[in-house]
Amino acid sequence: MKEDEKKDLVKQYSRYIENELKQAQAEGELGYIARMLVKATLPHKDPGLVDGWGRRNGNLSLAIQPGIELDKNLVAHKVGIPFGVYPRLIITWMTTEAVRTHNRTLILGDSLSQFMHKLGIDVTGGAKGNIRRLKEQMKRLFASRVTCTYEDKEAGHGGLLNINLADQTEYWWNPKTPNQITMFNSSIELNEKFYREVIKYPVPIDINKIKVLKRSPMELDIYDWLTYRMKNVKEPTAIPWDVLQLQFGADYSELKFFKFKFRQHLHAVKLVYPGGNFDDKDDKDFILLPGTPDIEPRKRIFMIR
Repeated sequence: MKEDEKKDLVKQYSRYIENELKQAQAEGELGYIARMLVKATLPHKDPGLVDGWGRRNGNLSLAIQPGIELDKNLVAHKVGIPFGVYPRLIITWMTTEAVRTHNRTLILGDSLSQFMHKLGIDVTGGAKGNIRRLKEQMKRLFASRVTCTYEDKEAGHGGLLNINLADQTEYWWNPKTPNQITMFNSSIELNEKFYREVIKYPVPIDINKIKVLKRSPMELDIYDWLTYRMKNVKEPTAIPWDVLQLQFGADYSELKFFKFKFRQHLHAVKLVYPGGNFDDKDDKDFILLPGTPDIEPRKRIFMIR
């Protein structure tokens, strides 16, 4: 692709971002994301039917094991690892609802289309439609087991957390009639450990920005991470690019490809979130600069009993 064509694409995407942001700003909505999934994120692309997948951020590592399902012949198969935009939108909605309602049981809505509207997803059917994709990613997400490990070798201590995100899910929807209101509520019962984690350490975010950036999983990750980090950056903080790659882009085979894509997505995030301050021009380190959180963190959510 020629340089002029690249610039035209950037301009087109910039106009898209600006138009989407104007529409989203009119709605106004506070949201939250789980801190553990800001520090170490889910895969952007399908890693395939692997036994496990993980990312590392300093002393913290996150590993995901796929769930198992039986086919009609009672042969066990891996369900797959959740990936892409949909699991991120689902987890953002779950965290926001848990903080808002102070309840482990989350009601998804009267119909499938209503729930998809809450996530900001268009209701489309067919083999390649959003209904099928959402159903597949929900199955993967809630069947998977997540392990968060913290290890400080210098201090000689660490910790480990094994969780499933949900203990139980119930869907009463018919994908063929997404607008039909069901007799019973579809719901998700969050795992107790995950519930306590998200209630104790929620990261405030602007749902408007999530709606604007929802076309790219990396842009969602960068936005969540930047607004989380901005509250503590008091002076320029250098992060080696190879360390950043382990957190955001372990899918990329070479560091130079990761840098190119990361900088590309930073442009979109910066348009939406000017308070996320950084210098990405250095070839060795990515520099975080003092900025402002997109949503000022609440000093106290509520006391866990």
